[in-house]
Amino acid sequence: MIKILVAGPPDFINRIQSMTRQSYANDIRIISLNNNPSSAIEALEGNARGAHAVLLGFHDEEIELMIDMATRNEVTGTIFISEENPAKCFRKWTKYRAKVALKGNELKSIFNYFTQYPELISRNTQKETNVFGDEPEDIPEVIRGESDSKARVEMVRLRENQKRGIPVRPKIISIFGQKGGVGKTVISVSMAESLAVLTDLDVAILDLDMNRAYGDVIRYFGNIVEKKDALICSGANNKAPSPQEKTLAAWANFPWDHRANRDTVENYLIKHRKNLCYLPPLRRLAEEEFINYELVQKVISVIHRHFPAIVIDCGNTLSDSVVAAMESSDEIMIVVSPEYPVLDNLSHFATDIVNQLNTADGTVRVVMNEKRDGASLKNTDETIAQITGGYPLIAEFPYDPAVYNKLAQQALVPHLGGELIPFLEVMDKVLKELFPRELFGNDDKEKKGNMFKKFFRFGKKANL
Repeated sequence: MIKILVAGPPDFINRIQSMTRQSYANDIRIISLNNNPSSAIEALEGNARGAHAVLLGFHDEEIELMIDMATRNEVTGTIFISEENPAKCFRKWTKYRAKVALKGNELKSIFNYFTQYPELISRNTQKETNVFGDEPEDIPEVIRGESDSKARVEMVRLRENQKRGIPVRPKIISIFGQKGGVGKTVISVSMAESLAVLTDLDVAILDLDMNRAYGDVIRYFGNIVEKKDALICSGANNKAPSPQEKTLAAWANFPWDHRANRDTVENYLIKHRKNLCYLPPLRRLAEEEFINYELVQKVISVIHRHFPAIVIDCGNTLSDSVVAAMESSDEIMIVVSPEYPVLDNLSHFATDIVNQLNTADGTVRVVMNEKRDGASLKNTDETIAQITGGYPLIAEFPYDPAVYNKLAQQALVPHLGGELIPFLEVMDKVLKELFPRELFGNDDKEKKGNMFKKFFRFGKKANL
């Protein structure tokens, strides 16, 4: 008896079930049915009670993701792909060591294959353990998992990181402030661009500050009003689906069945550099009604499939969309300014955030920005723990005129990889606090590189 796992849309599953009953009841036994990619990936990971074959009927991008998971987890069953034109797709799937079956004759292909290689059935002696609970019937019920559960996304993220040689799981970081003007966007943009420049990570910035049209992140990449419209309404360079506007509000119409397709996801983002994209919240303030808790969580989960590191500028309003972002985050950074009213309420504010969110205390950290001489929390009569409510203070960014001069003159935020100003010295420490140091390469090489840059600049000035 050939045991197979079947995964595909409902019409595909119904057709395979009918074919099994009519023609292969004594030869093929379906031991698991899955009508969405998430539960199918889970079944592939557990090898679904020792299936001899896996028959997939999803869209191409979903199949590629699932086969990639299967091959890296050394699934022992042979994988068959249902295609209308096997000859055209043969080369595409053979790189995954998968077989191609003609649509309508999938079970015949499976039967003929195992008739030719009967030793493959006896070789798979893995004990049948039901990963779904009850013992399967001859034709089991369809397994309906969450279409994009957090656990599935986490698993995909980890596998992709391992494939690319990233030693640890990167993070989603939400940056929030008690009030406007404390430097949330400056820190968000500088952190994301520094991370993209210093590492090989794909980084995305999500702007949830909806107090103005376009948000602030797009402006801090040097974009004036006319350029903002051109970027948001720019078309795609590939054949994948793309929106009319590249904003978070436009994701309400995202083709979710294409979420595993990197090109489609990038078409819904604005690319700043090769490994850095960002997403403005909206083009018109009236579009805020399209942005809600569920949409934000879905958008973050989809983007995180392809961008291991996400920095979220949350603004200073604890809306449902910001709550969704924070609950999806590994780290929450509260940015404060060295002003008495802000610091006086900080401990209660941080505690209120934790109480409102489905998150752990350890995810909340405090950052002071625009610290001037003598304004350090370390110089106050109270202990830092009393001021922050026990949440760790990980950095005190100094007031650095170079940052605001660059903003005023070029509408750009400084980032690591260029001239090392006091603000960026602190940013370097923050990144190495939040991310493992091995992501940033050899510190000695960095120091030598900075010395070379300083020497080169000095020599250039001297020659002038």
